[in-house]
Amino acid sequence: MLFRSRAREHARQAEQIKALKAVFAAGNRLEQEEIERLARAAASDRSLLKLADRLHGNTLLHLAAQAELDDAAGMLLRLGARADTRNQSGRRPHELCADPVLARLLKQGAAG
Repeated sequence: MLFRSRAREHARQAEQIKALKAVFAAGNRLEQEEIERLARAAASDRSLLKLADRLHGNTLLHLAAQAELDDAAGMLLRLGARADTRNQSGRRPHELCADPVLARLLKQGAAG
């Protein structure tokens, strides 16, 4: 019984991540907790590291930088997110970040 309950919960969470992924890809605005949730999901779904929204070309790393989500940005970098990726405006994640400490970390990640 416990196994079935866990399996149902896992399936429900997978569906929620799939829906969030679609919302993000469409270019809709995500809340901070949704960005953080997708960043955590990237550990098991690496396609999230390269996914960019259709409207602005922002990756999850761009969104984490813009929202100044240090933990999410750090996690994405550790998982292999590219800090040198430019959005459709030609801006890299560190150029969207107002937090100087996080911006420096992202800039170092972009430098390789």
